[in-house]
Amino acid sequence: MTTNSSIAEYAQLLEKTPEFSEAAFRYGPFFFGVFLVTVSFVLVLLNKNRYFACLFGLCGIGAMAWASLLYSGIGNPIQIYTMCIGDLSEGQEIALTDSAPLIYRHNHIYDKDQGTYHVNLASISPVKLKADHPFQIILKEKVELQRASGDKIFSVIKHKLAIPFTGRHNCYYELQRENIEEEGSISYKLVDVSNRMQIGFVDFLIPKVFADNHSTGNIVSVTGDTIDGEEQINVVYYKRSADNEVVKDALDEINVQYLTKKSNGGKPVNSVWVGAEVPADLAKKIGLQLLAEGIELKYFGYFTHQETNTNIVQIGYSKYNENTELVHKEDVISFAGRLQQASKVSQELNEQKKTINKKTQKIIYERLQKQQ
Repeated sequence: MTTNSSIAEYAQLLEKTPEFSEAAFRYGPFFFGVFLVTVSFVLVLLNKNRYFACLFGLCGIGAMAWASLLYSGIGNPIQIYTMCIGDLSEGQEIALTDSAPLIYRHNHIYDKDQGTYHVNLASISPVKLKADHPFQIILKEKVELQRASGDKIFSVIKHKLAIPFTGRHNCYYELQRENIEEEGSISYKLVDVSNRMQIGFVDFLIPKVFADNHSTGNIVSVTGDTIDGEEQINVVYYKRSADNEVVKDALDEINVQYLTKKSNGGKPVNSVWVGAEVPADLAKKIGLQLLAEGIELKYFGYFTHQETNTNIVQIGYSKYNENTELVHKEDVISFAGRLQQASKVSQELNEQKKTINKKTQKIIYERLQKQQ
């Protein structure tokens, strides 16, 4: 899996940073400067070309001066990457994951001219990041749903988005929505539009903000604003008359709280889509009960884009799967097993990222301390 390998490579590079980077940056220029001055001195003694002797001497002195700056901490490289996420609408918010290195939120701004919001993010790394580094954020979207009782509520639907990182230090991304031709399914992606956008970002302030937060133990890696809605695992049923209350009876039988949306279709339910964050036991319980009630399912599995609708179980109709084979009890159990294993791998990866981030923050903080 690309994300796992990329994080592992970053961890290995980070491990070598104190050992090789400090030595190379601190002592390399100094000894190179000594070498150049020595060459210059030898050329003078041999009465060789004085212009070259002066050139070597000046370059050597310059290298030693640069080494002095490095030794003082001024020259220690800290890689700052700024990322602006634009074209967010009202009711949408960006939350941050345990990316390695961490992403920090700077602000959340409303653009009156465009009628949209944008969020400025930043990441600080002691090493240069490669293109396609696996940065991820979460889009939280407030949607109106209805309880079985008829009461309307606002709920939060989550979508995990990959940032198409190119290795540049300043990037601008637009949020674009993709409609999928499955009942109620939508997907989002980030598109790099840096070549046609002006990015105003005070990135020289970021190290100071980092140092202030680190010294107080208050590293802010989540968004400041929270949209008003219920954030939980949602079971959403696209209700239709063709189901004859069978889906309702099945969910009531296993005491699962669900939300409804009115379906525009006339055909009965034939599919269940399961988000990546849904507990395997809940997914299995719903699938098995629907089959027990005699509902003919043609699909039981992830959404078309697996990282979308991560906190939803969606029950509806799929025209793409209407001619496929029926789902059986064994299929539901098998998928629940894969879902549980994927959740375990995700948790292990998050723990690995947290460990990497502790080391990253320590290195950056030490370098910033030397600059003060």
